[in-house]
Amino acid sequence: MPAPTADTILAALKRVPLLSASQLRRVEDAAGRGRHPPERVVGRLVEKGWATKFQADALLAGKADTLVVGPYLLLDLLGEGGMGRVYMARHVRLGRIDAVKVIRSDRLSSRNIVRRFAREIRLTASLEHPHVVRALDAGEAGGRLYLATEYIDGQDLASTVIHGGPLTPADACLVAYQACQALQYVHERGLVHRDIKPSNLMRERATRVVKLMDLGLSGVRAGDAAASMAGGLLTTDGVMLGTPDFMPPEQARNPHGADIRADLYGLGATLFFLLSGRPPYAGSAVEKLMAHASLPVPPVVTPGGPAPPPLAALVTKLMAKDPDDRYPTPAAVAEALLALRAGARAEVVAPAAAQAAGPVEPSDVLPAEAWQSEFEQLVDEAESQAKARVQPRRISRPTRWGWVLPAAAVTLGLGVLVGTGVLRRQPSPPVERPPPPPTPAEELRDLRAAVASAEDRDAVRRRVIDFRARHPATPIAVAAAGLLRKLPAPTDKLQAKGAPFVAATATGRAVGALAFAGDDSRLVVARAGRAPEELTLPELTPTGRFPAAEVSDHAAALAPDGRVAVAADGAGRLVAWAAGAVRVIDLPDTRARTAAVAPDGKTAVVVPQDGDLCRVDLAAGRVTSRLAVPADGVREVLVVADGSACVAFGDTVRVVPFAGGAVRTIEPMTDVPGPPLGAVAPESGRLYLAGIEPVPGRHLPGADRSDLRYELPLERRQWFFQPPTRPRATAVAVSADEAVVAVGTGSGKLVVFAAATGKITGELALPGGVKALAFSTSGRVLAAALDGGRVVLVPLGK
Repeated sequence: MPAPTADTILAALKRVPLLSASQLRRVEDAAGRGRHPPERVVGRLVEKGWATKFQADALLAGKADTLVVGPYLLLDLLGEGGMGRVYMARHVRLGRIDAVKVIRSDRLSSRNIVRRFAREIRLTASLEHPHVVRALDAGEAGGRLYLATEYIDGQDLASTVIHGGPLTPADACLVAYQACQALQYVHERGLVHRDIKPSNLMRERATRVVKLMDLGLSGVRAGDAAASMAGGLLTTDGVMLGTPDFMPPEQARNPHGADIRADLYGLGATLFFLLSGRPPYAGSAVEKLMAHASLPVPPVVTPGGPAPPPLAALVTKLMAKDPDDRYPTPAAVAEALLALRAGARAEVVAPAAAQAAGPVEPSDVLPAEAWQSEFEQLVDEAESQAKARVQPRRISRPTRWGWVLPAAAVTLGLGVLVGTGVLRRQPSPPVERPPPPPTPAEELRDLRAAVASAEDRDAVRRRVIDFRARHPATPIAVAAAGLLRKLPAPTDKLQAKGAPFVAATATGRAVGALAFAGDDSRLVVARAGRAPEELTLPELTPTGRFPAAEVSDHAAALAPDGRVAVAADGAGRLVAWAAGAVRVIDLPDTRARTAAVAPDGKTAVVVPQDGDLCRVDLAAGRVTSRLAVPADGVREVLVVADGSACVAFGDTVRVVPFAGGAVRTIEPMTDVPGPPLGAVAPESGRLYLAGIEPVPGRHLPGADRSDLRYELPLERRQWFFQPPTRPRATAVAVSADEAVVAVGTGSGKLVVFAAATGKITGELALPGGVKALAFSTSGRVLAAALDGGRVVLVPLGK
C-alpha cells in the first residue's frame, strides 16, 4: 500500500462521516494554505478532539473506509476475540454511543452454522432485563456482519480484579447476587448461558450495576432435547463451548446435557476468582478441565486470609462436581447470598474440610462480621438505586423485541450477530430520568470533604482507591492520590525496630523492579531469572500469586500496581503473569530480550534480540505493531500512563509515540558517568529523568507540542554531589501524587526531592547500592532494592 499523503488523507475525510461540514471546510482551508505531512494533519485532528487515536491510525494506514460499519462510525477498539472484534461506535444519525461487534468473514464457514445461530438468536433476542446487556441493532454492511448492543461505561470483572486486586467479600457477594438475578431471568426463558466468567460480567462505573454479557454461546436447556438435537448446536461442529478456567465437568463431557446448574458452577468459579484473584485451577486447558472433573475445590484464600467460612461454603456448593449437589436455580443462590447478610441465618454446605460435620446450623453461626454488615448495606443501596431507575417490565409480560431474519445470522463468541436482519424495538412512553451521576470533579470534592471530616477513615480510603481505579491516567487521579497521604494504610503498621528502614526480604537474586498494589496491601518483587514474588503488607508473607516460570536473566517488568508482569524466557518467548496464572507467548519472527507492560496490563512493549521494538497484545498473544526504534542498545523501556507512547533508555533517551510521529531523542549529560535513566509518573505520564542535559519546563511524552519540554527538577548540576566525584544515579521513582521524586545511587545514597521545586526533603544512607525504587500508593513508604537482592522499606512520613 502506498504511503499516505495529505491529499489522500483529505480525500478519505470527504468519504467518511468523521468530521462535520464546518470541520471539513477548516481542514480544506488549512490544506490550501500549505503542504503538511500526513502525520501532522492527522495529529492536529486528534489534538482538536475531532478524531480518536484509533481513527488516526486507520487514516494513516489507508483504512479509513473500515471505520464505517452500517449506520455506525467506529471510535475505538474495545476488545478482540477468536470470532471478531468489539468496537465503541457512534450511530451516525442518532448520535448514540453503542458497542458494535463485527464478525470475521472467515467464521462464516457454512450455511448450516448460520441457520443454527439464527435459531439461537430467536431464543435470545427478546431478553430485556436491568442486569443483561441489551441488543439494539444488527445487520450486514460491506460484507461484514455486526451486532450493536448498549455501550456500558465500565469495566468487566476480570479486568477489575487484574488491575485492582481481589474484591472484598461483601463486594464479591454483591456481584454474584446481581449475576443471579440475570441468570434467573435467562433460566426462566429456557436458556443456558454456558460461558459464565468474570470477563462476561460488566459493571457500570456510575451505578456499580452488574450486567451479563455475551449470550452468543447460549442455547436451549437440556429438557428441550428434541429442539436441541433437531436444530443442532455449535458443538456438533467441534467447537468447545465455554472457558476451561470456569467450565463445569458435565459441560466439558456433553454440552448438550448442560442445564442452568452448569451456569451456577461457572458462577462459583467466578466467585472464587473475585475473592482470591486467581482461577480455581492452574495448568493447560486440558489440565484445567481434568481438575474441574476430579480435584476438590481449593481453599478460597483472600488477600486478608481464608475466606469467611459461610462464603467459602457457598462457593464449594456452587462448584460441586455433581450438578445434583449444587443449588437448583439462580434464585436459590440469590436467597443463600442474602442469608449471608448481618442478622440473617441460612443452612449451607460446609467447606470440604468440614463436610463430615454436616450443614451449618443456625446455632453454630457466629455474630455478624463486618463484611456481612457491609454486604447488607451494599444490597440496600443497590435496591434503592434500582427503585430510582426505570423499572423493567415484569417477567410474565410478553416481549417488545422482535427480529427480522431474512437471510443469515452468526455469533461473535462474545455475542450474537444477525446477518441482513434488523433488531427493532417498539417506542416506549417517556419516563422521568433519574438525576445524572456526579461528575469526577464533584466526586473529588466530596472525597476531600470526607477526608477532612470525622468519617470512617478506612471507608473513605476505599472510596478514594475506587475513585482512582475508575479514572486512571488522569490529572484528577493525581489529585486523589494526594488524599491517600492523609488516610491510614497497611504500611502504617510496619515496625522499623530502631532502624530507618524495614527489611522486607533477605539477600537473593538481583531485583530489577518493585511495585505496590493499588491499596498498599501487597508488595511485588521481580528478581532476575525468576517469577515475581508478592508479599502481604505489613506481614511480609509470600502469597504465591505468581506461578513459577522459566525466565531469562532480565527481571520481569511490572505494571504500576503489580497486577500484571511480563518477562522473556530463555527461548526468546514472552512470559506474562495475570490473575494468578502464567502464559507463555510465542512471537513468530520476534525473539524477546526484555519487555515492559503498559499500565492497563493489556499490552506490552517488547525489546527483541534484534530488529525493531514492537507492541504485543497480551490477550491475543500477537504483535500488533512494530516501532521505528532498533532494539540494539536499548537497556530498558517504559510505557507512559495513558498508553500513548513508550520511552526507550540506552545511551540516549528516545520517546516513541504509538500513533505515529517523530521519535524524540534526548541527549545525555557529558559529565555524568553511566547512561541516563528515569521514571514515568504513574498517572500524568510526565517523564522524570536523571543524567541528561537540564531543560526547564514540562513535557508529556507523545504530545506533539513544541512548547512543552521535559520537567527536570532533579538536574540541578550540583544537586548533592559535586562533579566529578558524585556517583551516578541508578534508580528513579516518582510518587502517585507527584509530590516527591526519589533518586538512588550506586553508593547507597537515597535522596528525596520535592517535585515542584527540586528541593531536597530527605536523605538516607542505605546498606548497599540502589537497584530499583517504588513508592507506595500513599507516598508514605519507599521500597528500595539493594545490591545482593535485598529489599528494604523506608517510611517517609506524611
